[in-house]
Amino acid sequence: MKAHLAILAANLIFGVNYALVKFITAGYIQPYGLNVIRVGVSLILLWILFLTGKRERWGIQKKHLGLFLVCALTGVFINQ
Repeated sequence: MKAHLAILAANLIFGVNYALVKFITAGYIQPYGLNVIRVGVSLILLWILFLTGKRERWGIQKKHLGLFLVCALTGVFINQ
């Protein structure tokens, strides 16, 4: 049941995000500025997690570098 709720929540967030971005970029802020705000907020939140989280579990093991590279290429590079 938790997995179904998580999928539903993710779909709702993505659906609302599309309409919200369309509304915001129509008259309040340019698309580039919105991306800068998104990246900035994400950066702040991830730094808070990094500075307050447990560090012994962090890092990429060498055996996972290939998979990490494939995920990076398909998730970011090719998508752009």
